[in-house]
Amino acid sequence: VIRGSGMASDVNTNFTSINGALYNFNGTNLIECPPGISGNFSVADGTITVEYRAFVTCSALTSITIPDSVTTIGQDAFVLCGSLNTINIGTGVGSIGPGWLAYCGSITAFNVAEGNTNYSSIDGVLYNEGATTLIQYPVYKSGNFTVPSTVTTIDNGALTYCTNLY
Repeated sequence: VIRGSGMASDVNTNFTSINGALYNFNGTNLIECPPGISGNFSVADGTITVEYRAFVTCSALTSITIPDSVTTIGQDAFVLCGSLNTINIGTGVGSIGPGWLAYCGSITAFNVAEGNTNYSSIDGVLYNEGATTLIQYPVYKSGNFTVPSTVTTIDNGALTYCTNLY
């Protein structure tokens, strides 16, 4: 955690950096992840909100882990994350904004932690907790797919750009 040089005049009371990403001062809101971050990235424990477009153009990220403390993933949070293939969602996530995955063409799996009371995953596909709503099929996942008999609703855009689906 970087909060300034230690000199009273250099202390930033609005923002902090954790693992190279920009957070609000107390670390509860992930504001932006720099485009140069690559590979696997874990949102810091204690984070509550992943802000609007927090990962915009982080094209080298391949996996993101969202801890149990996160309750909200903002609109367009992962837009243009071209190499992103796996999103691990903790137990606390209860709200995911629209367009959160726009133009993320490499996703093969969503993994939702057991105990999340709002979302679930079956074979890497994202559903609401009771698997009555299909929220998002991983865009780059290939193979046959049969919608489970429990599903009564398919969210708008849940199957958009799923060109490997047959």
